[in-house]
Amino acid sequence: MQLNDIGIEEAAELNRGRLIALASDPVGFLTMVRLMIQGALGRLNEAEEVSHFSFRSMTVQREGARWPGRWLPKGRGRPARVSIALDGERRVTGLPLAFGIHAVPLRLIVPMAPRESEQPSAGVGDLALVPGHAGTTSRP
Repeated sequence: MQLNDIGIEEAAELNRGRLIALASDPVGFLTMVRLMIQGALGRLNEAEEVSHFSFRSMTVQREGARWPGRWLPKGRGRPARVSIALDGERRVTGLPLAFGIHAVPLRLIVPMAPRESEQPSAGVGDLALVPGHAGTTSRP
């Protein structure tokens, strides 16, 4: 599912070298079901419980005492840990979290787009090594 499919207006910012953040308030089961339905209908941007914005870089920290090289939650002697979803997988990680776009683009191997004169085939087809993101392909 893509951001514009669920109704997030900032999706066009991805093509301008920005990232998109989505965050929800703590919600109950029924509210989560309503948010899923709004997303499926492409109207998640109307939900008051969901914040979304674009950015170039962002650091997420937890309030608490700063210890050299570590963030400590208030009243505890261990680093703060948070549960995050990354590419659809749940992970537990420490803070701070730093988000940004790397200066060197990731090189990907993606299926080559068929030429206008070619018919799409049922097979795997040719692959191209391309710099940048999956939305670009190159031909020799």
